Amino acid sequence: MAAKEVDSLRVVVIDSCSASFGIGFQALLAKELIDEGLDLTEIANRIKEVQKNIKIYFTVNDLTYLQKGGRIGKAQALLGSALSFYPILNVSEENGAILPVKKVRGKKNIIKKMYELSVAELKDWKEVSLGFVHGLEMENFEVCKGELLNYLERKKIRYVERTGWISSVIGSHVGPSVYGVVLLKGDILDI
Repeated sequence: MAAKEVDSLRVVVIDSCSASFGIGFQALLAKELIDEGLDLTEIANRIKEVQKNIKIYFTVNDLTYLQKGGRIGKAQALLGSALSFYPILNVSEENGAILPVKKVRGKKNIIKKMYELSVAELKDWKEVSLGFVHGLEMENFEVCKGELLNYLERKKIRYVERTGWISSVIGSHVGPSVYGVVLLKGDILDI
């Protein structure tokens, strides 16, 4: 709607199909491409190509907020909490929807599974931009982050890493115990 209000500029609207650092990486890439002198159509096309290489995995240690927001049912939240089942979720690179990837029993197993999912995504790549996001859950977040960075060092995968708080908008949907990783495979955004 805002683009229609501006006559003096050419505006291309791009659905990021992402969240958090996934959007940030796209903005940083757009800045790099502008600095390289690419035209607006080329930049938009490149951003849309890069979206296929963004993977986001996150989890929560408290199912209350997912239940209150309607993402899971009350029975599912109660059962999950009682049996220590926690979800690993993904933001779809195709449409931005939040999708369940795996239900994992126990908080330590979440770290292991998020590590395995991330490593599977990175195995054929030589470079990556990483965004580590967290709410108030720091203990498991730090372990997860450390294990993934150790893997990158061992495999000699070139990377740039950023760490930050989850946004308040996302936090209001998933609660304060959220943490995760955003992977942009094949691009180093060193801005």
